[in-house]
Amino acid sequence: MLAEQPLELLNAYDIGAACLDKENASSTEICYAFILGVVQAHQSLTVPTGRAPTFCFPDGVRLRQALDAVRKHFRRNLGDVQHPADIFVVEALIRAFPCE
Repeated sequence: MLAEQPLELLNAYDIGAACLDKENASSTEICYAFILGVVQAHQSLTVPTGRAPTFCFPDGVRLRQALDAVRKHFRRNLGDVQHPADIFVVEALIRAFPCE
């Protein structure tokens, strides 16, 4: 049972593997949920404080586009897979959706 596992931070490999597993719907859902959590946390920490966001989604962006950005970043940066997963996702979103 997942709830009984020790609380450990995910690394980029953990989330990248889930995001790249296109054959497993559960893995894709985990990836979507993780990306949404990172985006929500990032916005909660920047918007109320007036800090400029580090990534900016254009109008009409879809969650699928964020997933594609994470997959692409993972494939290009296999050497960075020990980084924390949330930082890795933020880096992927910065590259895919830079602020002007």
